Amino acid sequence: MGVVMKSLIKSLTGLLIAGSILWPNLANAQPCNSYRSGYEKAIAQGIIKRAPLVNGPKDAYYHFQNALKNGDRIEAAIRAAQYLVIVSESSSLNQADLERLDLETAITDHYQKPVEVAVPMLTVILPLNAFCPLS
Repeated sequence: MGVVMKSLIKSLTGLLIAGSILWPNLANAQPCNSYRSGYEKAIAQGIIKRAPLVNGPKDAYYHFQNALKNGDRIEAAIRAAQYLVIVSESSSLNQADLERLDLETAITDHYQKPVEVAVPMLTVILPLNAFCPLS
């Protein structure tokens, strides 16, 4: 091999090693999840506290329904967000979008008011125009 080729191989190897150190999960990177991003952002900003762990989407939905029945609008928003994060990560973002419509219908039916009025915290936690940060 020529000197130039050996130098090129060393440089590329160094880049690969540096990349694996700096970005270890790059190979396993997943697309941005606006549900997770909004939920985590609301927690980080102190707007809400993280909901206790649940066994899955059915459990999260059960807690959402209980909060709705008990008139606890903030807990209903937190549990709805938790449910949507779980669905978005276990199924798909499209499925979570459909589930969000169902949750919003349940909220609207229960309070006979638009979601923005009935459970305004939901739109704070998960704004409809949410985007994922680059970092």
